[in-house]
Amino acid sequence: MAWEETLSDHFAARHAENDARDARAVLGVLEDMRARLEDLLPSDVLPAHEVAVVLHGSPAQLHFAQPLLPLVTHRTAPAGRRYVGGRTVGGDTIHMPTPRLLKARATKVEGSRELLRLVPAALYGRIVVTTLNPRIAGWRGRRWTWLGIGTAEWLAGRTRHARGAIGRRLHEGQAPAFPPAPADALLLGGTIVDLLAREEGVEAVFDLVRGAAREWKRPEDALQAAFHGRPLHQTEGTWRGGLAKVRDRERAARDA
Repeated sequence: MAWEETLSDHFAARHAENDARDARAVLGVLEDMRARLEDLLPSDVLPAHEVAVVLHGSPAQLHFAQPLLPLVTHRTAPAGRRYVGGRTVGGDTIHMPTPRLLKARATKVEGSRELLRLVPAALYGRIVVTTLNPRIAGWRGRRWTWLGIGTAEWLAGRTRHARGAIGRRLHEGQAPAFPPAPADALLLGGTIVDLLAREEGVEAVFDLVRGAAREWKRPEDALQAAFHGRPLHQTEGTWRGGLAKVRDRERAARDA
């Protein structure tokens, strides 16, 4: 297949000729994400180099380029699998399906379309979070998966659109762990990050990311410190109370 390239100020999209319009939409989402992050983070945290976005026109093409992606998807809780989206490589490349393929995954669940539209923003968020603290990425950072992925989801704005999918997750599976297991990181990691940002401020989120696996070896210790020493069971109770409200709202909407 012959690739074409579409450029923006900070990103370059590689795509098939018939996906040029979708490429421009993806670049718009990414530039909006970067602009928001410029207001939140020091300029040296954001990649100075051009980030490449490879838009794959079929699942087979994407899986050929990223053979680990099906495994990552399988290890994600069922309610979140359709929102996995893609992978990042080397801190400078995003592999993802074209927006037309992502749109085909959408359901009638509240927020589904927005979750899929913001896939590129969440993947770019992972690059930025890994720049802040490489120790929470990959297999070695497995116990921090909820924080790395959750922060990226929150920064991308996907967490606020995930209520419907979270409600499904709580309805279908066992009660989640606190902090969430890797399988729940995509849907539930951002809910802890959002709680921290609301109670302690946005800078507390970045302090937690920077200190994870460095200043604190255990997520439990990191969370207790992030909430100013509040007993962990109290934070967990607040978090579970918020999830219960989401579950009840989703159940009421389903029964209506």
